[in-house]
Amino acid sequence: MSNVTQLIIEPPLLKVARNQTLAIVNLSNKQNLTLAQAQETIHAMGMLAREAHDYIVDAEFEQQDKTQGRG
Repeated sequence: MSNVTQLIIEPPLLKVARNQTLAIVNLSNKQNLTLAQAQETIHAMGMLAREAHDYIVDAEFEQQDKTQGRG
């Protein structure tokens, strides 16, 4: 039996937030949607916006920890 090591490289938090923001912009460019599709798109945009906000807040705390010598 062999051992497998998985390397997980997490991108910087602000890069993730930026990518989510770009996804919101892409969703906002959709045209000719039915009412149901528009509602689903707005719901998805809201979820992405909340996640992006969380990443931005986490990045700010991470930066504060680094400047205060805790990280």
